[in-house]
Amino acid sequence: MCVLGMPLKIHCDACRAVLYEGKYVKSPHEIIVSCEGKCPNCHRKLSHIPKTVEVMPVE
Repeated sequence: MCVLGMPLKIHCDACRAVLYEGKYVKSPHEIIVSCEGKCPNCHRKLSHIPKTVEVMPVE
């Protein structure tokens, strides 16, 4: 497991609910498994292929 010097946040593309937040890099598969394959907020099926990737500074 890789540790980043900055926090990582992964959210649902549909409703923007936070699926993972932390300093460790996790694979899409690990996050999908931890969420049982769907967004816990809107229940949309999660994909192993990211739709968008944004890199933003933490404020």
